[in-house]
Amino acid sequence: MNNKPNPPKNINQNFKSALKFEIELLDGSQSQLITIFNGSEVNFEDLVKHTETALSDKTNNNIKSVQTTLGYIGNGFFENVAIYNKVIF
Repeated sequence: MNNKPNPPKNINQNFKSALKFEIELLDGSQSQLITIFNGSEVNFEDLVKHTETALSDKTNNNIKSVQTTLGYIGNGFFENVAIYNKVIF
């Protein structure tokens, strides 16, 4: 019996790399931003840098910190590959 979930048909299976941004707000609540991309064609370091820069923008003054994790999506789960240092704004 095959227990693997069937992926949605509109998602290219090459896009298995992902960045997960754990966002902590000033009031202590949490949020997440997840970016899925083709790891062989996209520079993930640039994605991290530019996303963290956007989150640190003064118009987002309710964001306290962000913890970024590089990983991949396999069998319906996010698997960690590398965890970046937490950035406090």
